[in-house]
Amino acid sequence: MWFPRRVVSGLLVALAMVVLPSSALAAITFTASAGTTSYTVGGAAVAVDPAFGVADDGQHPSARWIDYVTIQASVGDTLAYPAGSYVCSSGMDVIRASSATSHQLTLEIVSPVNGCTAAEWQSRLRLVTFSTSTAGVARAVQFRAVNSGTTLATASKTVDSSGLPTVALPTPSVTYTEDSGHLTLAPNVAVSSSYSSTLWSASVQITGNYSAADDGLSLGTHNVSGISSSFNASTGTLTISGIGKTVSEYQAVLRAVRFRNTSQNPSTSTRTVRFSVQDGAGTGSADLSLAVTAVNDLPFVGTFMGTATFTEGGGPVVVNSGVQVTDPDSATLWSGTVSITGNFVSG
Repeated sequence: MWFPRRVVSGLLVALAMVVLPSSALAAITFTASAGTTSYTVGGAAVAVDPAFGVADDGQHPSARWIDYVTIQASVGDTLAYPAGSYVCSSGMDVIRASSATSHQLTLEIVSPVNGCTAAEWQSRLRLVTFSTSTAGVARAVQFRAVNSGTTLATASKTVDSSGLPTVALPTPSVTYTEDSGHLTLAPNVAVSSSYSSTLWSASVQITGNYSAADDGLSLGTHNVSGISSSFNASTGTLTISGIGKTVSEYQAVLRAVRFRNTSQNPSTSTRTVRFSVQDGAGTGSADLSLAVTAVNDLPFVGTFMGTATFTEGGGPVVVNSGVQVTDPDSATLWSGTVSITGNFVSG
């Protein structure tokens, strides 16, 4: 039969040294679920193993002999137990968490009396969460059950961490001048991914001060085959896609993205251009500042009515009733003059 493993006030001192039977030691098992837990750096913490298993043979109260369980990850990782203290079904045993370092966590029973069941330990261990700032590393998170210094059961769960892809713009601001044709925006943009050697897609969008009537994005010359692109004028987005293309190939294509404004009187508000890449971990992006400089275009005067004829002694005649004046930069002019520049006769 099974006896309580701790002496409560009033019991005989002879019960204080309860020896754990070897059969009970063999009866408890920890089982990690199959597969790998994935964590994305910068994201919310994830459960180390939401299907972690704790069992005993049903004949010995093996799990009740657990004093504490240690969970250990790698330096730089963070383990947490978000549930607070838990009172087991015995009504006298409380599981709580403590930690010596961020990557080491202990779930322990405070002043053990009757212990906690396998199901209770299982439910608590499934709540342990993981996060890290280190991307691209797979580590084994170790679980170990202990009674009076003796290891009762162990298991390990592999957790893989991946970071979002990154886009770096060594030159974060550029200037476009009116009538200058196409401007390559980021010839030195750098793209990286710790999740995969390939990317799913990329996009470049004018997210700030976009002028739908005049602004445009396109791809210039690049050496990557199998890449397609399309520009959505309503959103100012150039979408780039290519199945199975590597990070370096997408980088080469992004370096060829061009901007053009077709207006003779462009808005000079600084555009914000966002470069984004997507992989299995998510989306990474960076913003480019694009200044637009307008050029003062000369006004235009057109004469379209041929030659005017004046007869001596006659009254004044209209020189040109079809003259037209335009200025692409402004709806108003400062002044205007009419001069006789050839064969002028004074008087």
